[in-house]
Amino acid sequence: MKKKLLNRIMLKKLEIKIKKLTDKINFIKKREVQRKYNKNFDLLCEDTVVFKVGSDFVPVIDYLLEAIRNTRNKLTNETGFVFPLIRVLDYNDIQENELIVSIQGKDIYNEFFVCTKKEIEKETDKIIRKIYDEYLDEIFTNELLEKYINQVSKKSGWLVWDILKVLLTSDLKYLLISLLKNGKSIKNITNIFEKISDILNYNYRFSSRMNLYSLERALNNLIL
Repeated sequence: MKKKLLNRIMLKKLEIKIKKLTDKINFIKKREVQRKYNKNFDLLCEDTVVFKVGSDFVPVIDYLLEAIRNTRNKLTNETGFVFPLIRVLDYNDIQENELIVSIQGKDIYNEFFVCTKKEIEKETDKIIRKIYDEYLDEIFTNELLEKYINQVSKKSGWLVWDILKVLLTSDLKYLLISLLKNGKSIKNITNIFEKISDILNYNYRFSSRMNLYSLERALNNLIL
């Protein structure tokens, strides 16, 4: 009798251990499925800007990363535009001293470097400024626009509401890009939003609705 009772107790303990182990295995499987799902979803999201580099860049990659960081910071200080992060990937199937610029998943153009610190600094600055001048529409993403909107919302939530009750977010992005293309700075982004709001409210009071291109001209005239 005692032996049967002992066997039952041991069997019960074994069942509990098996259940815990099964639950743990199922949890790991679910986590792995979620990880694979997230990874597959990430593949749909292209990096905004990618530098594909040949093998000559590998020993001097720190110079390139530093040059990228310095030029991005300088450009932000000059224009108020926060240049997207640049992913650097090494490729074995391109020439050793070649750098290929890819924007939104599409290879745009390439450059060949003499891989010294001085040359990398000079050429990297030139490349990033070329991207800014020629591909601003592509690199000014909706995600970046949202960050500008959130920045203004922290100080003046009413201001964002006042503008977006009239304009689409695509209109707002168009206006900011227009300012940048005309050599204006959007560093004081709250002031830019205030000017847009002033123009919209003035024209609403005196001449009903203003078209986007008239608003663009008025804004560019107001911002120095």
